[in-house]
Amino acid sequence: MERIDADLKGKIAVVTGATGGIGKEIARGLAGLGATVVIGARSPERGHAARDEIAQASGNADVHVMKLDVAEAASLRAFAADVGKRFERIHVLVNNAGAWFTDRRLSPDGVELTFATNVLGPHVLTSLLLPRLRAAAPAARI
Repeated sequence: MERIDADLKGKIAVVTGATGGIGKEIARGLAGLGATVVIGARSPERGHAARDEIAQASGNADVHVMKLDVAEAASLRAFAADVGKRFERIHVLVNNAGAWFTDRRLSPDGVELTFATNVLGPHVLTSLLLPRLRAAAPAARI
């Protein structure tokens, strides 16, 4: 696998769904390049475990966990507000969190859960974080 040669020190990266799978590997890679990484996690316990693993593997302790359920409007608003209080700019937003259910389930807001998680949540989160992303222009990436 080819190694990316980039220095992301001083850059802020937000990754949803980073407690496992592809999201965790993306967060690990960004941390390895020196970025400050914010993990948006439904489960604080899983978030802290991922943070500890990523920090150890990357040698970058600048990894943070913030509670986020992308299928819940109140959680999205609270997360965006917390991120906004901590960081003036966001350089990278990775909307990785996703789910697929074979049975019909509803989000806490009464929206079909797969749609709320995979479509509505990432759209709302991006919209809420857009001022911070624009502040990082021309370097911001979604």
